[in-house]
Amino acid sequence: MKPFRLLKASELRALEKKAGQASASWAARWELRSPGRLEWTARDAGETPAAGDADRCYALDGGEGLQASVQLSADTAGSLVAMALGQSGEQTDHPVARELTLLCLADYLTGLTGLAEVRPVSAKVTPPSRGCGTALLECRQGDCVLAALLLPLPLLQRMGVVSTKSTPAPSAVLKHRAAAVMPARLRLSATLTDTPLTIKELREIAVGDVLILSHALNAPLTLRLNGHKAGHAHPGVQGGRLSVELSK
Repeated sequence: MKPFRLLKASELRALEKKAGQASASWAARWELRSPGRLEWTARDAGETPAAGDADRCYALDGGEGLQASVQLSADTAGSLVAMALGQSGEQTDHPVARELTLLCLADYLTGLTGLAEVRPVSAKVTPPSRGCGTALLECRQGDCVLAALLLPLPLLQRMGVVSTKSTPAPSAVLKHRAAAVMPARLRLSATLTDTPLTIKELREIAVGDVLILSHALNAPLTLRLNGHKAGHAHPGVQGGRLSVELSK
């Protein structure tokens, strides 16, 4: 079982503070001509879908076994290049512009992390999953996301954003806890709707009686987990048995 680690709000705010401090010297070093202020926001990458496409995610290597990655969208890949070169107009996703963008962001990550050097490498980037402790650090200019940096837990610990003392419990401990949870049973039910009946009506109800429900035939069923609302589903038949298809 892999370690499970959700980033705390205080850790994300600390990362944003570090990002803002590193941004000023980085912009001066590259002489960025930004038409607007650059904003850095941090989130738990496993909790929120990251910006950008999977085929535009590039690896950044900081040595010492520390790696990060950056996601670029097609319409903003050349934005940092335009700021660095003082250009304006439509942005481009030309390979040269993309490579210069990666070098620019790798240099920023060097200043942010305090590592000797961070450089782009040709490596496959694994999408972050929930509980992996990876931070999503987005660089925004107004409503436009220029880039999204993915910073894994070991790198955040190296930066001092996450304490090494808060390392997830060893897998042996997690397996013991998982073993205690696995036998637990949950009741999942799918219901049309509830209808009120008086005690008199309940006493007089008989086989063949029809109860009128305020539920349309094409309306979804309500899923309940141990009595608590958990989503919606549509009724159907699978393999000759009544079934429900999850819709939300």
